[in-house]
Amino acid sequence: EYLPWFKADMIGLTGSLEQIREVAKQYGVVFIKDKEADEQGYLFTHSDYIYLLDDQARVRKLYPADFKVDEVVADVESLL
Repeated sequence: EYLPWFKADMIGLTGSLEQIREVAKQYGVVFIKDKEADEQGYLFTHSDYIYLLDDQARVRKLYPADFKVDEVVADVESLL
């Protein structure tokens, strides 16, 4: 329900808190639930990198939110 606010075809991670923590740990993701809540719910602070994974699901590179498409294309081509 939440993801379409960002992009309709985005795939989100769900599961128990323990499962999410385990996957986050594997990829070095940081997430912290904000202590303040309002009528709309609560917020999370989280890392926002774009991950380049190889065919064995290993993290090969992290890109910041303001990444350059040409750099990603070159990196993907180097992995192919």
